[in-house]
Amino acid sequence: MDDLWGSREWRKTRIARLLAASSAVPAIDEQIDQSWVRAFCERVATLGYTHFDSVGPLRNEQNAPMYHLLFFSKHHAGLTIWHGIGRIDPRGQRQLPL
Repeated sequence: MDDLWGSREWRKTRIARLLAASSAVPAIDEQIDQSWVRAFCERVATLGYTHFDSVGPLRNEQNAPMYHLLFFSKHHAGLTIWHGIGRIDPRGQRQLPL
């Protein structure tokens, strides 16, 4: 993680501190999980990818959280396209813009 993050700063996130303090892995609530995603997105923004969005956590058939889907772009148009794609469900049905 240090190499991926580019420093040891990720260790200061709420979820990393919680997991480091416990010998048993607790059930991670969504708020704590989102704090790590937000911190990661802010870190990637320092590389110039200032437009980002996240979806998740995506879950398996047992409703266990598996991963987040993250999108990064250096231009706002990429985020506009991303949001447009997100309005199309897996069967191809489009949602009305809000």
